[in-house]
Amino acid sequence: MPFSYSSKPLFSIKRLVIISFFLGLAACGIAPVSETHSSDSAVAADVSAEETLMKDGFDALMNFDPRAAISHFDTVIVQCDRRYRNSSQRVYASRSLIETLYYMSLAGESKTDAIAVDSLCSQALYLKAYATIEMDDVDGAAELLEQAIALSPANATYLSELGHVYHMKGNWQKSLVLFQEAEDFAERFSPPDVQLSELTRAKRGVAYSLIEMGDLAGAEKKFNECLTLDPKDDISLGELEYIRRLRAGELVD
Repeated sequence: MPFSYSSKPLFSIKRLVIISFFLGLAACGIAPVSETHSSDSAVAADVSAEETLMKDGFDALMNFDPRAAISHFDTVIVQCDRRYRNSSQRVYASRSLIETLYYMSLAGESKTDAIAVDSLCSQALYLKAYATIEMDDVDGAAELLEQAIALSPANATYLSELGHVYHMKGNWQKSLVLFQEAEDFAERFSPPDVQLSELTRAKRGVAYSLIEMGDLAGAEKKFNECLTLDPKDDISLGELEYIRRLRAGELVD
C-alpha cells in the first residue's frame, strides 16, 4: 500500500499491491522445515482450513468489507497462537529456503533453538493489518505489522507496509529506515515471483521519505533505479514528474 504523490488514485494502487501479494502466496509458500506436533494429518487439516479462511478474508477485502475480512484473519491468528505459544523454540515464518537459512543463522548466532514454518501465520497478521488500515486504525495496524515482522524479520512486504504506516504518521526518518531495510531484504530474500514488485515498492518508499526530508536528488535516484528494474513503472514516472514540477516552482513543497 505505497504512499504516492502522483495523481493516480491511492486506493487503486493499494489494491493492486495486495492483489499481487496474495496471488504470490501460493507460489511463495513453503512447507514447514520442522514442526512439533504429534499428528501430521491433524496439522494438514488445520492448515487446509486456515488457507480457506485466508481466501475468504481476502475475498472480503476485495469486496470492500474489512470488518468481515478481519473476522477470518482473527480465526487464523488464534489458531496460530494456540499452535505455537507453548513452543520452547523460536518460531520463524519463512517463504523460501534461503530465507529459512537466514533465520537459522540468526538463531545460531544467539544460540537459540528455532524452527521455521510456512508463512501462513505472518500473512494473517499482515492482511489483518491491511484491513485495519482500511478502517483507519493506523496504530492497531502498526502493532499487527510488528508482530508479523517478529515472525518474518526479512519479509520486505511487511517492512514496507510498516514504512507506509509511518508515512501516514508523518515520521519520515522511521519510514526511511524501514523502507531501506525492506530494500535490502528484497534484494537478498524475496522470492523470484514477487521480487520485482517488493524491491521497487521499497525503493519508492525510500524515495517518498527522502522527498519529505528535502532530498530531491536522492529521491530522483531511487525512482530512476525503479525504472531501470521496470521501465513500465508508471508510479515512478509520475513521481519523477512531481519532482520536476517541484524544482520548476510549479508546486508548493
